[in-house]
Amino acid sequence: MNPASLKGVKLADWLDEYRNFDSSEVTRSVAEPVDDWEEEELLAPADRVHDTRPRWLDRAQRIGHGRATQI
Repeated sequence: MNPASLKGVKLADWLDEYRNFDSSEVTRSVAEPVDDWEEEELLAPADRVHDTRPRWLDRAQRIGHGRATQI
C-alpha cells in the first residue's frame, strides 16, 4: 500500500488488508553478495601459528605497564 494512498483510510480497513496480505507476492533481490569467506585463498594455512596476545597488552608493556616479558 502506498503511503500517499493512506490518507482517508480507516485503520480497520488498513489492518484487514495488512492481515490478508500475501507475502509470496513480494519478490526481493539479494542485497548482499553470497558470503565468500570460506574460499581457500582467503583462509590462513592450517599450520599457521596464531598470536592470541591482545595488541593493547603489548603496547602497555612497552611503556612499562603489565607483566614483564621474558627475554
